[in-house]
Amino acid sequence: MDLQIRPLTMEDFDHVLQWSKDEVFCMANDWDKNRNEQELFKWWQHCVHNGSQDFIRMGIEMENKLIGYADLAFIKDNSAELGIAIGESLL
Repeated sequence: MDLQIRPLTMEDFDHVLQWSKDEVFCMANDWDKNRNEQELFKWWQHCVHNGSQDFIRMGIEMENKLIGYADLAFIKDNSAELGIAIGESLL
């Protein structure tokens, strides 16, 4: 299994759009289901081009396919909160 953490890209948006239609993913990650595509696209642009010093979001890729993302939030000194969202269901 080839698993990688990598920067997000705008080309990942199709996966994000698919996740936004998955009820289980949306409930688990506190997303509104079936968000407006334009609103979701603008939000994803912000995620990809984030310039925050205390927040990092990276893509989780398995076998050359984006399957989720990982966040480091509230980064300060030697501490941060870690969040992981897996959007690709194996079911």
